[in-house]
Amino acid sequence: MIKTNRIIWIIIFLSGVAYMAILEWQADQQVAVGWFLFTGLWSAFCGISFTVFDWLLGFRNTDS
Repeated sequence: MIKTNRIIWIIIFLSGVAYMAILEWQADQQVAVGWFLFTGLWSAFCGISFTVFDWLLGFRNTDS
């Protein structure tokens, strides 16, 4: 289950980054910094969420 969690969060992260890259590519120069900051926040969100879910799934597996 922990490996499945990792694969799911990799897919979520990469699809979000690809979507943001497409939106940034279509935007003008003025919002490039905003997209850069949003991509950083997206990365932090995915990393923290993966860590929390990994910990919860690992904690659940050690109890049983």
